[in-house]
Amino acid sequence: MWTLKVVPLLVLAHMCSAAPTPIRPHILFIMGDDIGYQDVGFRGSYIPTPNMDRLANSGVILDFHYVMPRCSPTRSAFLTGRNSIRTGTWFGNLKPGQVGGLDLDARTVADMLNDHQYKNHLVGKWHLGMASPDYTPVSRGFHTFLGMFLGSGDYYKHKNGKAFDFRLNYRQENGTIVDKMLTSYVAVHSTEIYTNRTIDLMEQHVDRYGTGSEEPLFIFLSYQAPHGPYQVPDRCKENLPEFFHNTSTQTQTYAGMVKCMDEGIGGFIQDS
Repeated sequence: MWTLKVVPLLVLAHMCSAAPTPIRPHILFIMGDDIGYQDVGFRGSYIPTPNMDRLANSGVILDFHYVMPRCSPTRSAFLTGRNSIRTGTWFGNLKPGQVGGLDLDARTVADMLNDHQYKNHLVGKWHLGMASPDYTPVSRGFHTFLGMFLGSGDYYKHKNGKAFDFRLNYRQENGTIVDKMLTSYVAVHSTEIYTNRTIDLMEQHVDRYGTGSEEPLFIFLSYQAPHGPYQVPDRCKENLPEFFHNTSTQTQTYAGMVKCMDEGIGGFIQDS
């Protein structure tokens, strides 16, 4: 059985720096992309999100914790704990081909967790720079990355415009970065890929290290959903509440995207 403990990062930082014998829980941080403030069940939405509701009702809801209005600044703020004006993302979203990214002198939470022997993985959307390997996840504290560098793309074709943007990155023992394009995932919806990748990482970690905290695990699961374009498997639009029967196709698809993401989250908390 996989037991996952999720703790607020600020609490973790305090524990790591102040406790004489720090507890090192496994951490799964899940980020939804462009999900509305009231588009979850515990905020009164008609979209069924029982798993996110369960996490909210058994945890802490940060009523006055705000994200930035754009993708790149939000991600930089989470990863560094710093305002975007201090991380090189104050101007908004990074564009395809843009030079730069998250300031190279900014330490990320993954860098800090490395100091405490964590195994760090990023699954999903990055959107903090790809101008050179130094800006990419495996140079920013993560041991592996599977997902997209850019800010948006087709959920099935995994393309931003004409550019294919779906890859696996990791470092070899000699320090060389492996950049493998994952064309085998074409036609598979990214929410399903990211959910399955996260489950695989958990199972692999347990198989190799056991469930204890001697080798703690950190996964940043950065879902693409429900950011546009609005695409979702038909099954995720099934059994939506009656409220959606007379709504637009786009509204139903968006609701299905949130529902699909919630179903994936259910796979992580069923044994927690």
